[in-house]
Amino acid sequence: MKNLSECKVEIRRQMLEKEKRRSALHKRWIISLSTCTTVLFFICLTMVISNNINSKKTIYIPNHNVEKYDSFEKMIQDCDLIFIGTVQSERFVLENPSAPETVKTEYGFEIERCIMGDFDHSTIVVTTEGGTVNNVTYVLKGRENYVLGGKYIVFLSKPTSESIMAASLDQYVETSPIVGKIRIKEGEIDTNAEEWQNVDDISSIKTIDELIYFIQRINNKKKVQYTGTEVDIESDFSDNKVLIVLDKEASLKFDTFEPEDFPDIDCIRVTNLTPEAEKITKDSLEKGALDYEDIAYNKILCLELANPGKENVLSAIAKLQKKEHILSAEPDYGGGTICLGEFRENRVLFLEGQCCIMCKTEVAGYSFIYGSTFTIRVENGHEEYDLSEAFEKGVLTKNDIAKIYEVYKDLFPHFYSETE
Repeated sequence: MKNLSECKVEIRRQMLEKEKRRSALHKRWIISLSTCTTVLFFICLTMVISNNINSKKTIYIPNHNVEKYDSFEKMIQDCDLIFIGTVQSERFVLENPSAPETVKTEYGFEIERCIMGDFDHSTIVVTTEGGTVNNVTYVLKGRENYVLGGKYIVFLSKPTSESIMAASLDQYVETSPIVGKIRIKEGEIDTNAEEWQNVDDISSIKTIDELIYFIQRINNKKKVQYTGTEVDIESDFSDNKVLIVLDKEASLKFDTFEPEDFPDIDCIRVTNLTPEAEKITKDSLEKGALDYEDIAYNKILCLELANPGKENVLSAIAKLQKKEHILSAEPDYGGGTICLGEFRENRVLFLEGQCCIMCKTEVAGYSFIYGSTFTIRVENGHEEYDLSEAFEKGVLTKNDIAKIYEVYKDLFPHFYSETE
């Protein structure tokens, strides 16, 4: 039998073993609890992050006042710059924090190729409506935003007035925020995008080369409206002259114009084509023979451009037509000629001269008054007629003559006031 001391030792040993087992169990319990807590924490964190991601909202901005096109050709005619470029940067700009829906996005492009327009920089910033503010993305309805790293063909225009999308008139804005771009993926154009579905004359274009050819063809045939007539770049007109008609207010100031008076046209010479009519009008005013209200006189100027080229002529005409006090701007069809209209491939031309003796010609009941060294000719590329002969031979109808008369009298009312 064990003595008392041995029993005490045995009891202590058993108690120590129980304590060790309890301690080990406690440690395992703490480790398990910590592990569970950690796992639970990460699960909760993941749920929070996921919930935040899913809480991002998209709000669509109405596009009621946005330029929309159903013709690709029409949009190209309204463009001033078309290029191929890649989006290199994206920056959200919010000037009014209380109106997050006014956020704008500035996309920085690296230009790979300029297809149309005069632009000699390698980069450009295009500003668009919409952007992201506090996990809310504002998107113009019907628009697909640019993608960072994406390659696009971008269509831009010069703003005609101060635009919210342009800091100044020297910047470009999207011709249309809806169809102002075409995505290029793996070297192919994406004209099947939703925004292009309602645009005619583009569905047949499949490649970048076809698209560039189409754009350049339209650009080469770009037309400029003036005095009811269209000018085609293929027609026969001077590549360095533009004729303009001033309104009565500017004409009766009898100013002498210099190239510096047309700084955005880059012309080297300005010629007054109506000096005799101006002298007669001025003398009549000074002598009191005519009242200001009774005078109908319009000065005609010829602007000679510094850089020849039909594109430059059409560009100058487009700029001049927007200027105050200019009634019309036209090409010079030779020696200061003015085209009065085109009728079934017959072009009616007023050929310049100096006003000496006033003459009158009656054609189809309409009186055409002009100086003795002026003449009105009709040509169709094969034959040439004077106005009376063209009417008598049926080249022009009475309705044609009526239209020519209206244009002619609007351009040269001083001829009529001087003979009344």
